[in-house]
Amino acid sequence: MSNPTDGINTDQPEYEVEIPSREAILDTIKARLKPLSFDDLVAKFALDDERQLIGIKRRLRAMERDGQLIYTKANAYGLPDRMSLIKGRIIGHRDGFGFCRPHDGGDDLFIPQPQMYAVLHGDEVLVQEQKKDAKGRREGRVVRVLKPREGDIVGRYFVDHNLGVVVPDDTRINQDILIPEENKGAARHGQIVVVRITHRPNRRTSPIGTVVEVLGDHMAPGMEIEVAIREHDIPVNWTAETEKSVAHLAESVPAEAYE
Repeated sequence: MSNPTDGINTDQPEYEVEIPSREAILDTIKARLKPLSFDDLVAKFALDDERQLIGIKRRLRAMERDGQLIYTKANAYGLPDRMSLIKGRIIGHRDGFGFCRPHDGGDDLFIPQPQMYAVLHGDEVLVQEQKKDAKGRREGRVVRVLKPREGDIVGRYFVDHNLGVVVPDDTRINQDILIPEENKGAARHGQIVVVRITHRPNRRTSPIGTVVEVLGDHMAPGMEIEVAIREHDIPVNWTAETEKSVAHLAESVPAEAYE
């Protein structure tokens, strides 16, 4: 399926020529009973300048990115709410399946294990509600990742048949992360490391990452604290101003403070 906005840079908020606003595009699609193709939109707004075409491509891609529009298999732009699409956040489970917690409230949707291969715990997604499963749970199919999870991942580095992998410490992330030889840094087999995802997973391949920090050996004293600090993004580095403001404080609690 070829999207006319493929390859378009959406990082430029300013447009050199006048193009339809997001609101105008949404209103136009709402007024129709079916999704509109790129050519339909170009004709509707009478766009004939090459700069206008580039501008509306950028805007459509940005609207897709923000979850306002969906580009369908029929090569047309539609509205998520007309396709029973729900915005939410992925919550992984150690057994391989997961859930989507809707942003607007309501019950979580069950995400079967095959659907979880292409997402990670914490991803912001669009999910299409399916029929209830055999247990009566609302089931969802992941349509698109709107915003990948933020932050690095802590895990244990292993080497098996000359292939490096990191097994995440957070059991809600159940894909092992592949580590190419050139991306392992100083990591050794069995050590605890921090990994940054460089290639997202899909239904055929595992995520790929690079080691950005080696925390040390698995059973090293204080390792649980080091892992917790990074998994929960607890600040440990302070600004010079903060350091200066606490410099007068003693390292230990004075005895009179216990009285």
